[in-house]
Amino acid sequence: MTTISDTDPTLNLSEDQIQTVAISDDKPMLGTPPFQRRGPGLAIQFFLLAAALLIVTLGLTVAVAAWRADQVAEQTIREDLARVPEVYAGYTSTRASGALEQVRTLAQEPGTMAIFAEEVDLATRLSFAIEDAPNMVSGGSTFFLFDRYSRVLARSDRPDGRGTGQPFAAVGWVASVLDTLQGTTAFIRERDTLALVAAAPVITGEGDGARLEGVLAVTFPFDSDALAQLQSLTRGDVAVVLDMSKRDEAPLLEVGGATEGVEGEALMEAVFKSQDATENLFSKRNIIGPATANVAGGDHEVLAIPVKNFDGEVLAALLVARSRAGEMTSFYAIRRGLVVAGAIMLLLSLPASYLLGRRIARPLRQLAAGAEAIRDGELNVDLPAGGGGEVGVLAGAFAAMVEDLREKEALEQLLVDLRAQSPDTGGTTVGIPRVISEAGDQPLPNPGDVFGGRYRIRAELGRGGMGVVYRASDLELEEDVALKILKPGAFEDASDGLTKLKREIRTARRITHSNVIRVHDLVEAGGMRCLSMEYIPGTTLFQVLKQRGELALAPGLQVAKQLCRGLAAVHSEGIVHRDLKPQNIMVLPNGIVKLMDFGISRGQRSSGEGVEKTVEGTPAYMSPEQCRGEELNQLSDIYSLGVVLWEMFAGKMPFSGSTVGAMIKHQLHTAAPPLRSVRPNAPPNLEQVIMSCLIKDRSQRPPSANAVYLNLREVLVTEW
Repeated sequence: MTTISDTDPTLNLSEDQIQTVAISDDKPMLGTPPFQRRGPGLAIQFFLLAAALLIVTLGLTVAVAAWRADQVAEQTIREDLARVPEVYAGYTSTRASGALEQVRTLAQEPGTMAIFAEEVDLATRLSFAIEDAPNMVSGGSTFFLFDRYSRVLARSDRPDGRGTGQPFAAVGWVASVLDTLQGTTAFIRERDTLALVAAAPVITGEGDGARLEGVLAVTFPFDSDALAQLQSLTRGDVAVVLDMSKRDEAPLLEVGGATEGVEGEALMEAVFKSQDATENLFSKRNIIGPATANVAGGDHEVLAIPVKNFDGEVLAALLVARSRAGEMTSFYAIRRGLVVAGAIMLLLSLPASYLLGRRIARPLRQLAAGAEAIRDGELNVDLPAGGGGEVGVLAGAFAAMVEDLREKEALEQLLVDLRAQSPDTGGTTVGIPRVISEAGDQPLPNPGDVFGGRYRIRAELGRGGMGVVYRASDLELEEDVALKILKPGAFEDASDGLTKLKREIRTARRITHSNVIRVHDLVEAGGMRCLSMEYIPGTTLFQVLKQRGELALAPGLQVAKQLCRGLAAVHSEGIVHRDLKPQNIMVLPNGIVKLMDFGISRGQRSSGEGVEKTVEGTPAYMSPEQCRGEELNQLSDIYSLGVVLWEMFAGKMPFSGSTVGAMIKHQLHTAAPPLRSVRPNAPPNLEQVIMSCLIKDRSQRPPSANAVYLNLREVLVTEW
């Protein structure tokens, strides 16, 4: 624990404190029984866990695969078949668009228009339909030429001219073109084959002079190539069943084509084995399925789609079938592959997992050995290299901890040496009857007096510009506290006076950090105000520097790091210290550093710029913006921190001045000399950290105390 002091008393430690230090400085007893490992080591545990995990994973994978195979097979087939109508519609739409585009292009050719002229004879038209037109239309089968009255002018499937003059006005797709002058497509039955017909008007002239000459139509059969394309799209066996019956007769079904390897007759009989199925599709025009049907002795999931002509009558059915056994074959193959791959993986992974376990355990064993050595007081331990991953992070953290312990050990030894040079008197027990202030004389309590009905005064610890600090006993909580009795008027210079003081104390009470002295309460009694705070026996950094001069790197870094952590805790509550200096930094016998008197410094008068004004803080440690009386933020404390660190490692102040004004001028205009100019053996990165804090422009300083702390962690102590 640390003494609270508002001034610069001589270094004093009590007998109790000396005893505490002696105990804390002792090394742990050697020969302590090491921790005994029970059970298998980490490498064996990792190996066994990996083996068990692999075996269980393989077993569960095979079991789940077998269970899901049947479900997935049926579900996959049915989902695929449910999409077949959409696939079929898209395919036929694309095929129809392509066919119609070809026919329209041919119909717009001048040569085609000439063929429809009245003076052209039948032989010329047949020659065009049989010889010329097929070369200009890909995939076309039969070519029809109709006049403007729907009569046949020529057709390529009748080279003898039969049917010439036959009217097709009753055929919907021909009548539609003549009525709308727009092209169209439709399914037709062409002999024993399903075909798509595309028809386009032949128009000569333009605008008002345009004249309909006739209709050009071309059929595109659903041949083996078309069925193969549908098979690829639907991933199933495909067949076409035609209704060969005449109008108003019962359906007469006949297979009009099937993909290779498909027994079309067997598939047709399986789907239309009942009259209801035939009537449902051909009469009611409904899709059948997906449904299970036995085709050639095997279970299949089948779907039947009605194929309609231009007038909406069903003239054929498109059948798509998926074999369940064929679908399951792939799942069985996957399952067999999983078993084989799992067995191979198990054989390869077990030795690999053992080796990996040993590799992971090696640095952990090294860390465990280091921990046991540290427990026995040995800090010179070999630690694993950092590396990557969690083990690397752990090794890095462990190394940082050892570094901190070494620094703290060096700091504790420094304090022991200082106590040996300056024994403690235990504080002043003689009462001081009065203290002089701007407000006049004010009686102060004597040792043994009870202040505020709660605190029994034991001894004076120190005094300064704001008041007197006592060690007192809290009669209610039965513990020692530090009481800072404030001088009358200590805060009356502030515009909001007591309100400001209470607000800052409320904020300070929220800080519970190991590197910050806790503020308990504001007490008022007998016309005096008093701050009750945590009592911690110790000494100020000011006294350490006064007796020791510059600090060695190890203890200095330990003080600097703890100071940064405490300052970061203060800043996290929105508090600006405003008076950071060695007198307000306590060092405990056990090496703990604590920050005190934050946010409650009093004003100083200055005329450094020719105009007298009041500033808050201690000029030797004030930031430029603090000297100018500007609004302060945590960056002002960063500057003061830099001054403290510079002084701590250099053994003297970076600036010197005989008056407040002279010191303030230095803070405003004089750059601090490089640390290595007065201490050449200081590490360059330590100098860089400290000098960055002392930049006059606050926007160029480190953004936070935590940032300074992280930078200090990079400074390594190479000699112990």
